[in-house]
Amino acid sequence: MADEVDGLSFQLGGIKASLEMILKTLSEDREASARYRTDIRKEISDTKISIDKVERDVLVAKNDIADIKPKVAAMEQSRQQSVGVSNFIFVVGKFAHLVSAMFGGLLAIVVERWLNAK
Repeated sequence: MADEVDGLSFQLGGIKASLEMILKTLSEDREASARYRTDIRKEISDTKISIDKVERDVLVAKNDIADIKPKVAAMEQSRQQSVGVSNFIFVVGKFAHLVSAMFGGLLAIVVERWLNAK
């Protein structure tokens, strides 16, 4: 009977050790899970802060673009007007050369007739 009690005590001791190991492992797993959840929450918070910063930057850029668009349109219109004016000035310059050449030729004819008339 003493052998049976010793065997039973040995088995109970093994079960107790196994139960303690299971409880210790369970406790460690719970702590690790809590740390993991805390880390995940921190990462989500950091990501939200980063997204908020990007959202503000996009909003600022959007407002800047909205301010720039009318200015760009006005500059484009001004450039087109400048091109039109430069083309007109070019044509007027060619016409002025033609008129000055005709005036010079007419003056040469008048001077020649005046010199031959004497």
